[in-house]
Amino acid sequence: MGYYTDFSLHIKDDVNKTLMGDDGTKTRIVNYIKSLGDSDYLKEFIDEDGFHDGNTMNAKWYEYEADMRKLSVAVPDVCFELHGEGEEQHDLWISYFLNGKMQRCEAKVSVVYPEFDTEKME
Repeated sequence: MGYYTDFSLHIKDDVNKTLMGDDGTKTRIVNYIKSLGDSDYLKEFIDEDGFHDGNTMNAKWYEYEADMRKLSVAVPDVCFELHGEGEEQHDLWISYFLNGKMQRCEAKVSVVYPEFDTEKME
């Protein structure tokens, strides 16, 4: 069994300004990921054309925090934004990684039902 999460990896543009156009930065990301073992989940975010902002995967990636911290140390000038959507309803979050540090932001979800009103019955 296990718990699947949909992951989406982005480069946070407002922190990195124009880094998405910097092929050297993308190359450093790809080179680091390629240097990892074959079983590393980060490899799911690159393909033969390189790193593409917003690539997604569905996985049981329990070590995402440690893996992303290592990636952010390897490419310290890039702020990564990892979106997660778990199997359970309302399991939504974003984690930001910059130079080995992380901030996790969980979604604030609220369900509000209107009060019962007999006048609205049909």
